[in-house]
Amino acid sequence: MKLRWYQRKAKRLALEHDGFLLYKKQGTGKTLTALSIVHHRFHHNQVRKLLIVGPLTPLDVWEEHIKKGLKHNLFTDMPYHMTNGRRLKSWTDIPNVSSEALHVITVNYESLRRIAPILKRWRPDFLIADEVHKVKDRNSKQSKALYQISKRIRYKLGTSGTPDDGDAIDYWAQFRAICPEVFGVNWGDFATYYLRKTGYGYIKFKVRKRKEKELIAKIQSRMFRVEEDVLNLNPVIHVRYLFSLSDEGQRVYDQLSLEAVASLGDKSISTPIVLAKITRLSQITGGFIPDDEGELHRVDRQKVRALKRILGRLEPDEKVVVFARFIPEVEAILQVFKQMDRRAVCIMGRVKPLERKRVRKQFLRNPKVVGMVAQVRTGGVGVNEMAVASYGIFYSTTYSWIDFDQAIGRLQRSGQKKQVRFTHLIAKGTIDEIVYSTLREKQSTSNLILNLKRTHRWRRRKTV
Repeated sequence: MKLRWYQRKAKRLALEHDGFLLYKKQGTGKTLTALSIVHHRFHHNQVRKLLIVGPLTPLDVWEEHIKKGLKHNLFTDMPYHMTNGRRLKSWTDIPNVSSEALHVITVNYESLRRIAPILKRWRPDFLIADEVHKVKDRNSKQSKALYQISKRIRYKLGTSGTPDDGDAIDYWAQFRAICPEVFGVNWGDFATYYLRKTGYGYIKFKVRKRKEKELIAKIQSRMFRVEEDVLNLNPVIHVRYLFSLSDEGQRVYDQLSLEAVASLGDKSISTPIVLAKITRLSQITGGFIPDDEGELHRVDRQKVRALKRILGRLEPDEKVVVFARFIPEVEAILQVFKQMDRRAVCIMGRVKPLERKRVRKQFLRNPKVVGMVAQVRTGGVGVNEMAVASYGIFYSTTYSWIDFDQAIGRLQRSGQKKQVRFTHLIAKGTIDEIVYSTLREKQSTSNLILNLKRTHRWRRRKTV
């Protein structure tokens, strides 16, 4: 629980500004660093009301870290009271807390708009936007709600391990909420100065080459970046496991790919929209696809069989995490664990917060629970208990580099004692191969934006 050198440096830089962004890789202790900043401002009578906004799963982590800090005598002089913002229905629901204590309200991004009037009346002193990349879309309701709340708050901190999806434009909405003085709050002015329109119909934006260095320099002026190599962990090993679809699966895939229409007996699938077509192709490689009436069909079993072969090579008591994108895939993976007589737990979007917490603790503490099956977007944030496993499998994934990197960071983090190994199930000659190569390209683009020459990397000292 003691702050490391890079955490102390991040704290010092953040305290120099009212708004700051901690872009620290997963597992490098950004939650503890953020709480240390809050503790400093609390001790200097700058903060008494703290608002923490984040995805649903990681919100529990904040209270756990405060309790750990109290246990290890880090925050002994900071009494606190925590309120669940999702349960607030009116101003009268907010409990009265002593002015000598820190009052913390936690709320997920989805509930932020609903309780925004209550929060404005409460007037928080400090805002922490956890996983702030969730508001990178400037037009989303979550992004607009966070900005409206942040306008009334002086001290602000944004945290994220993967702040961009390979595009510098992703930073504008984050800076609008946390550091509005850097790029301003008018998208038109920002776009006119830094961007140019491109693509079909000129509806996409791209950074002007002559403005790229200036844009990156401004991003870095209010952020602190640290890579996971400060933890001195072994590099992650990525292995592609290639397999071929069955004849029926390949037929449906080829038909949909070439003609945008495929037949399933007396049912049919049509994908006139390109994005829908890409999604359907990904579903086919996973083995399941809905028809135009919404009925689910199983068109292939090869990926499930590939997963079974991989799990069969592992020791029965070795913990493993399997990520998948679609709910039918998650259910099929759970069935594989059941058939192999291995206990597994699940985290996905429809699992309630209390159940998620119970599942996380089960996977961490119960040696008989060897499998964790998680939807990429749900289980890829805040589930730090996955670090008890060193083997991960991507059954399928989204097209987002952020989701991909966040999921990897659940295993490759502080406390990991083994070398992490990920196996990617990829159907030959399908969209699986394109998605995998695209995500790897986005990794290099993201590193370029964050300019790794400015990051703080651990170096082993030479010994004589």
